[in-house]
Amino acid sequence: MSSLPSSFDVVVIGTGLTESVLAAACARAGKSVLHLDANLFYGARHATFSLRDFSAWLRGEAAAGEAAQRMDPSAGAPPGDEVAQPDSSQPLRVTHTPHAPRLVSYISGDASAPPPELLDRSARFNIDLSPSLIRGGGPMVDAMRSSGVASYLEFHGGGGSSSGGGGGGGGGATLRRVPCSKGDIFTSPIPLLEKRKLMKFLHTHARTRARAHARTHARTHARTHAQRRASFLQASRLSPALRDMAAYAIGGLTARDAIVAVCRHLRSLGCYGPTAYLLPLYGASELPQAFCRLCAVWGGTYMLAQRAHALRVDGGRAVAVEAHGAR
Repeated sequence: MSSLPSSFDVVVIGTGLTESVLAAACARAGKSVLHLDANLFYGARHATFSLRDFSAWLRGEAAAGEAAQRMDPSAGAPPGDEVAQPDSSQPLRVTHTPHAPRLVSYISGDASAPPPELLDRSARFNIDLSPSLIRGGGPMVDAMRSSGVASYLEFHGGGGSSSGGGGGGGGGATLRRVPCSKGDIFTSPIPLLEKRKLMKFLHTHARTRARAHARTHARTHARTHAQRRASFLQASRLSPALRDMAAYAIGGLTARDAIVAVCRHLRSLGCYGPTAYLLPLYGASELPQAFCRLCAVWGGTYMLAQRAHALRVDGGRAVAVEAHGAR
């Protein structure tokens, strides 16, 4: 680290999507940026692995570099130190937070290792730790356009959407294709009466979207604000099959937020393909990597396998970040 500049305007820790966007924005604003990550790969929770690397990650072999693994993971700011209030007047408290909850225990032994014939094709797999979809008409698309990172990326729009539902008759769950456009609705095997109901449902919320007053329109339904997803869909007079198709898009939202979610979904339909979404062609990690690349183009400095383990404060002002014994 002796060849690095002695000081930076901004030090960003972690190469997740949020951190990468922040680092790129700071670099574009003319700040000198040092971007650290304890891992040997970009993306943090948004990382994408080949099959071989994913198997190694599950065994705990790809989580961090050897130097970073020697650091005490519980190290944080010295007790009692405080950080001065930033310009936003919001206090900044320094706390140690685990990077992410461990949802899967590390796997040891060969019993659960991928078959050799699959490992031979390891590079043909892109396995996302956090699979993500980007709404075609959403703010992330605007951010990629305005920042220029879109030129670093390739996307595909997906072939369609499906929803799961009971198979009926004691059978297992089945997948049904979700109509994504007027043409899809009329070519789908949905009964004619249900097609009309679905078109009316979509047309109502498309008008709301066109007026660009989704939230205002939603507030007029004061009596339904406390309704959950099921009662909202029942009030829309959709059949159980159509309610199943619509439910995946609005989750457990209140009626007001469900209307907003439907409008956002409709706004994204047909922007870049048959669905409302874009998927990074080579995995979710492409997005944070693109913003990291933008930061580097504008002078940002990157160091992987470097865990920041202490924040030094002097006179109420953060003055240094310690990483592997250096500042």
